[in-house]
Amino acid sequence: MQPSPYTPGAIASELPGRDHQLAEFDERLSLMADLRQFVGRPRIDIAPRGVGKTSMLAQVRRMAEQRGAVTVWVAGGGSGSLIADLVAQLEAATESWAPTTRRKLHDLASRASFKVGVGVPGVARAEAEIAAPHTAETSVPAGAGEFTAFLAEAAAATQREHRSGLVLFIDEIQDADQSGLSSFAHGWQNLQHLPGQGPAPAAVFAAGLPNSDSALRAAASFTERWDYQPLGLLSQYAAIAALVRPAQRLGVGWGPDVLQAAVEYAEGFPFTLQLLGDAAWRAAGRPDPGGQITLANAMTAQGVIATDLATLHRARWNAATPAEQTFLQAMADIGGSSVSRAEIASRLHVASRSLSEHRERLIVKGIIRVTGHGRLGFTINGFGDYLRSRAED
Repeated sequence: MQPSPYTPGAIASELPGRDHQLAEFDERLSLMADLRQFVGRPRIDIAPRGVGKTSMLAQVRRMAEQRGAVTVWVAGGGSGSLIADLVAQLEAATESWAPTTRRKLHDLASRASFKVGVGVPGVARAEAEIAAPHTAETSVPAGAGEFTAFLAEAAAATQREHRSGLVLFIDEIQDADQSGLSSFAHGWQNLQHLPGQGPAPAAVFAAGLPNSDSALRAAASFTERWDYQPLGLLSQYAAIAALVRPAQRLGVGWGPDVLQAAVEYAEGFPFTLQLLGDAAWRAAGRPDPGGQITLANAMTAQGVIATDLATLHRARWNAATPAEQTFLQAMADIGGSSVSRAEIASRLHVASRSLSEHRERLIVKGIIRVTGHGRLGFTINGFGDYLRSRAED
């Protein structure tokens, strides 16, 4: 018996079907690590939950560390202050650096207008107050200048410590506090205008829900020029690889007929593929090397994970308002993996433009996704079937 190699709900160790995206990340890391360039345009990968944003961001972090970079990871909505989290994590990542470098970073943090405890051996701990949100859209928020100075020194220090650069990772960026997002955006932007030779090698990679661009634009209008990349569902080939590769490493196979049924059932959703793989593995008795996942195992797995998916479907339905539920029911009744906004409006006997507010709220809630120009789909497979069944009951 072997433990399951599938990881539903956890960070995946490999990312089949994401080779193109990883190659783009590698190119940016090469600019920073090999050519010692400052990568000024942050990249934000956006997608609904369950598509693999965090797993991909974690893989890029491993790539950056393999290239000798200092990495800092934070998630929006943590302590309440994005800037405080970034500085605290950077302080933790530099514990082994020279005392003079850490003392200088400590002094810069102490003068800043964000609240963070900074500890340096032999130096007293210091705290400063969080900056109040700025009101004018074009004004620079309090604390941005201090944050720029702090980042500039940290990036420069990576060179003195013989590291290839500084890379910041921000997960769930849409949940970060607006004041922190504004200070971060302005602080990062200001790095590009430093006097002298310019900023040291550094880069920013982030991930968030489809409303991330709106959250960032509300914090600083110029962030509309940042690099937002939608992360789609897996192709048939990638879905097959997501099931086959983990099993192959343990000497276990999937039959072609089994794979076809499993891939059709999952519809390219990474979370569902991991659920299905894990349940099929257990249905096969946690096979030893030489074992096979059979069609019967896959059918059993579908029945097992139906409960998990039903719970998820029910939670998403309950998260919608009555008006939004009407919108969702119309999508389900139309059917298909992708429906047009015009079809929804026609079914509800309303003008297409009147759907905008419900559409945006459902996207922010992660219940629907954009599948093309003027087209929408659900963010988890089987949701349409669930709604049609619910309506019949």
